[in-house]
Amino acid sequence: PELTGGVAVRPTRTRVHSTGLSASQDFGSGWVARTDMVLHIDQPATSIAAIGAAPKVFNQLQAIVGLDCTTDLGLIIGGQYHFENRDPGGGRHWGSVRASWPFFDGKLEPSAFVFAGIANGDIWIQPQIHWKPDDHWDVSVRADLAGGVNGIAPGYFPNGSDFSRAMLWLAWKL
Repeated sequence: PELTGGVAVRPTRTRVHSTGLSASQDFGSGWVARTDMVLHIDQPATSIAAIGAAPKVFNQLQAIVGLDCTTDLGLIIGGQYHFENRDPGGGRHWGSVRASWPFFDGKLEPSAFVFAGIANGDIWIQPQIHWKPDDHWDVSVRADLAGGVNGIAPGYFPNGSDFSRAMLWLAWKL
């Protein structure tokens, strides 16, 4: 539709029906398997074309299966498979790996997270360092290197996009 004379915002409240399941199993020796699944029924879709019209809805199934391990040295590493199916729209798949290793009784913890599309161009790399110099201060530095790779089917991120950013958190606790 052609917009003339200005833009109007119309809040829409639509009930979304969701149901899910979570499970985890500790196998001992630091190994834990887990899964989460949720089904959203009649989830509203946002679109500029929907202005002035009844909101479109879709059904969405999301599932994650993962395996984590904590070693005797304190290294924590985990891997996950992510699946999402939208009706309409079909299914998309991702894999991710996260590792962290706390030092100095947990006062310093570097970590890295990598999330990549399987048959889609999504990529997200997240290095982070967390420092607790004492009981009151908490400092974190994180970078998100995220976007869509050209030449591969788009995932969440459009092809050729760059959503990279850097963040610094500084907290003081009483």
